[in-house]
Amino acid sequence: MKFHIIHLIFLILISSSAFAGMDAQFLDEMTMHHKQAVDMAKTADKKLSSSQVKKLNKKMMEDQKKEIARMDKWKKQVGSDKTADMGEGHAGMNMPMDMNMSEMKDLKGKDFDTKYLEMMSVHHSQAISMVQNYLSDLTNPEVKSFAEKIAKTQGLEIEKMSKMKKDISSQ
Repeated sequence: MKFHIIHLIFLILISSSAFAGMDAQFLDEMTMHHKQAVDMAKTADKKLSSSQVKKLNKKMMEDQKKEIARMDKWKKQVGSDKTADMGEGHAGMNMPMDMNMSEMKDLKGKDFDTKYLEMMSVHHSQAISMVQNYLSDLTNPEVKSFAEKIAKTQGLEIEKMSKMKKDISSQ
């Protein structure tokens, strides 16, 4: 019985303190990055013409909303529910996270879909870079595993988007 209580206290301490430092900063920055991707996807959704691109766009939006909810839950556990200032990124990242969707306002059909896939691929590449920059500094195993999953998933999505761009341009 005594062992179980000590184990429980240990788990509580780990779960409440293990999101400090770089883990919390990563969660703040990745949350902001995901919110930007969701905004891009919502904006594009109205103009996408390819059913294949629309389907991927919807899936990416849903997946990132779920990941945002998970990160928000973790951040609330440790009282870190602020929004990161993307200009003060980790390891001098300072990369332009906001994609200028206004440059797409006059595009339609295949041209819009292709440009959107290009922009979202760049955005995903930035997320992968963020994970790579933080990975060695993350101390919470859940956050580290989550970050690795983000990089893997977004890498696979970049491959899908590249294939879709080729398919669209060959039509």
